[in-house]
Amino acid sequence: MRRLLPHLVIALGILLRLALAPHVSHRGDENAIGTWQNELLRYGAAEFYAHSGCNYPPVHLYVAWVTGKMAQAAGLDISPCTLTSRLLLKLPQIAADVGIIYLVWFGLLGPGLTGRARLLWAVFLAFNPAWVFCSGLWGQVDVLCALGVMAALVAFHRGRPVVSLCCFALSLLVKPLYVISLPVLVIAIARRYGLRAFALAALGALAVTALVMLPFNVHQSPLLLLQVVLRPAGVFKTTSLNAFNLWAAVGMWKSSLLPELGLSYFTWGMMMLAVAYLPTLGLIWRHPTSRHLMAAVTLAQLTFFLFPTEIHERYAYYATVPIVAWAALDARVLPWAILLACSATLNLHYRVRVPGESTPGIVYLARLHDAGVTMWLCLAANVLVFGFGWLTALRTRPETPGAVGEAASE
Repeated sequence: MRRLLPHLVIALGILLRLALAPHVSHRGDENAIGTWQNELLRYGAAEFYAHSGCNYPPVHLYVAWVTGKMAQAAGLDISPCTLTSRLLLKLPQIAADVGIIYLVWFGLLGPGLTGRARLLWAVFLAFNPAWVFCSGLWGQVDVLCALGVMAALVAFHRGRPVVSLCCFALSLLVKPLYVISLPVLVIAIARRYGLRAFALAALGALAVTALVMLPFNVHQSPLLLLQVVLRPAGVFKTTSLNAFNLWAAVGMWKSSLLPELGLSYFTWGMMMLAVAYLPTLGLIWRHPTSRHLMAAVTLAQLTFFLFPTEIHERYAYYATVPIVAWAALDARVLPWAILLACSATLNLHYRVRVPGESTPGIVYLARLHDAGVTMWLCLAANVLVFGFGWLTALRTRPETPGAVGEAASE
């Protein structure tokens, strides 16, 4: 029974996500993704991007095509923002969340954990509030991105660099929001497994990309993928798009082109991004180990969230995934992973206040949002996690014990 208890806890977390799924979340995202699904079913892959304003790469479209065909066969209404379309959007995200949970469970957590520790990990994985919010409530495709990255991290840890880079490529083919971590993984593979392994991994990733794009590239430009990912470029020229980052302290939704000390906010943001990001590449160059990879990807995603302008609130979620992988290998990181999960959840709720401000407790939280209290608390928490992350990464050495589940090749 003790061995089954953690899995029962995880099952309860899945049931919570399923219970939340019918709730309305972000109507704009629901409408956009539901519209794309209907356009895909109408025009087919070969003509889809020519007739659609979709600005996402196509991996999630394969999922949308399968679920849409199943719904059509059952005679269900899949018009955007209906209950059916909402469930068709969220159920794959919940399934991806389950995949992330069990990748951590079987791929990273060591067999030496005590029964109590395994139970506590099951609770955290099952009820991580940021993960529950994104998969069960928001209605976006972020969790599919995170699944690919978690698979990439686990594959690297298990000594499979080709699988690692291929999984990372699939994540970028959902949405390219982990692209800042791509150089980190590339350096780690080349430094740890050698240039031959990296060349094979790169060829595998290119082959995966070509195969995914092939049905959509018929009658389209060979540069279709680049054209798609550049579609949203420059749309939001603002400081912070509800993100609790450094620019929220300046003021959200201000023009990022406003001058400050002779440079625009946008330029200052890019300079801070570069200054904070380059040491991350140096870290993984010096120490291409599993724990340093988890640390470097976490720090890269936090850098991307904290420093540039024009950042959405959901981008905090992308850092909550690698930090959990890091915590699975280094127990010192777990409290900070919990803090980041709570901060990201409050930031997500700031934008999408579900299940509704009339719900008991949500009214008070909404007042804290409106007064700016949650923004300042979460900004402080995010900066603390970033600072502690760097301190821990610098103190971590390849020979240092303390990893919960290092692979034999480590």
